[in-house]
Amino acid sequence: MSHALRPAQDLRQLRKLAAVRGLVNSELRARHWVTLSGADPSAVTHDDYLDASRGTHRDSGVVDVDVARSLWGLMPGAGDEERAGRREALARLLTAVVVHHGGDGLHDVASVLLLVAGERAAFAILCRLTTGALRDATRPTLDPVLELLGLMEPVMQAADPELAELARDLSLPPYYALSWFITWFSHDVAGLDVAARLFDLFLALHPLMPLYVGAAAMASQRAALLAAGRGEGGMPELHSALTNLDITRALGVDDLACRQQQQQLQQLGHQGASGGAAIELYRRLSPEQIVARRTLRLEMSVAPRAFKDRDSGVWRVPEPSRATVFRAFGGSSGGGGGGSGSGKTPQWNLQLQQALGKLLPGGARQAPPAVMLLHLGLYTVMAAGLWVVMRLQHEGGPSALPWG
Repeated sequence: MSHALRPAQDLRQLRKLAAVRGLVNSELRARHWVTLSGADPSAVTHDDYLDASRGTHRDSGVVDVDVARSLWGLMPGAGDEERAGRREALARLLTAVVVHHGGDGLHDVASVLLLVAGERAAFAILCRLTTGALRDATRPTLDPVLELLGLMEPVMQAADPELAELARDLSLPPYYALSWFITWFSHDVAGLDVAARLFDLFLALHPLMPLYVGAAAMASQRAALLAAGRGEGGMPELHSALTNLDITRALGVDDLACRQQQQQLQQLGHQGASGGAAIELYRRLSPEQIVARRTLRLEMSVAPRAFKDRDSGVWRVPEPSRATVFRAFGGSSGGGGGGSGSGKTPQWNLQLQQALGKLLPGGARQAPPAVMLLHLGLYTVMAAGLWVVMRLQHEGGPSALPWG
């Protein structure tokens, strides 16, 4: 592996290695995650970083809450003193990022970056992510993320048509995938090794790759999910099963990322599924192809329109339009809807509350969605209605390979 990564100038090869094989250990990841993200740790001096980490901001209380409930699953055998030291570093990291870029709520992602790459490299990478791959997750409201989650349906269709048809028949909204995108599964998986392997994949490829990994995981556990959706519980039971999905229960990350062996697929009962792992799904149906084929427009999210910068070769996202920024801060979006005049909580509201609940501490899980969002610290107002997804003109053909 170390020999294969010596010509690190070949970013295309590095992306392929990180996605298909993984970067194996923390030493390689600390070095190459910086390269894959396009971060520059030298852009901010150590003194400037410390000054920023001591800064104050309106979300200081949220950072404190996030830090207090972080690192448990990633450091299961750590002592109290070691965990306390890591949490101090995490608090500095999150505060410095908020002061520099205004993004918050990324404590799950930040925890993995900190434990693997170290504090300074984690700061540089997280700053890059807040303006790049995870930009939609650091906007003032949920609207951009809910919008891009609408792309889950065609990705599911490519992975498992039968499961996708069941979800449509049950009118299942894609809120189950909320934490998949916002936390890169780091809130859901057990152990730092699994989370780090997923980060290899997500840092190397398109910002929407978490949706493809989620679809591949769903297809790998299709029997249980089909049974949940067809049981007496119907849509709520399927939503709950997806919200609590252990993505590596049937297949490891390597198999979820790359084409699975036919024997594995047969053992998992995939005769009715199109199958294919995340990279294969991306090659068959990229985000560019999805938005070009559908009579939909993406007005607020920028991740679906990500592109590889010609000069640096790293993934970038376009700037949000002025109209998008206006809507994100509470302006009228014209469409929306989803509320009812009956006073009864709409079904979409309940599904969103359940999806948010897994990201919050126990006491906040029973709060109304608006209060939950304030606890989460990601947004200032709750999105009203179902996700808004409309047509976007196709601006160019996708690459044949996700790392090409």
